Amino acid sequence: MSRTASVLCALVLAAIATTAAKASTIFNFSYSGTSNSASGQFTADVVDATTFVITGITGITDGSAITSLLAPNTFGGNDNLITVPSPSLDLNGVSYTLANGDLVNLYDFFGTGAASVRLPNNQTNADTGTLVVTAAVSSAAPEPSGLILLGTGLLSIMAVAKCRPANTPQAPTLG
Repeated sequence: MSRTASVLCALVLAAIATTAAKASTIFNFSYSGTSNSASGQFTADVVDATTFVITGITGITDGSAITSLLAPNTFGGNDNLITVPSPSLDLNGVSYTLANGDLVNLYDFFGTGAASVRLPNNQTNADTGTLVVTAAVSSAAPEPSGLILLGTGLLSIMAVAKCRPANTPQAPTLG
């Protein structure tokens, strides 16, 4: 097998391995408070066995589209974390920006949903209500056993090709 083919096989294996290491989970959320309401989806990546970090958000709050996720510690001390097995935000919650310029921090206040909305004039509207977070979908990632099987097959093909004798001339036939 040529050196180019060997390098290509190695790159394919490396790409598959890095793809399997990153799997995102989608969480649905809804909040209904006395003066605010919100719903949408969080995209989150695994931090450890009980924690996910929110990496993306879509949805609406009080009729305005959610436009971007705010970095941790930007508004309301947000950490953008979800804990499982019963999905919930923590006391620091998640913060994001709305199309109308408002900033929102959704958080779980000791089992009760809560929201802080900062208006463009820097006034803050605090609200309490019901916050529900549910796991929706985990994106498909190749199983490790499937990757091992694929890798073993590619290595076997490389070994057979390497051990195969070069083109040897065949003896002439009599006839």
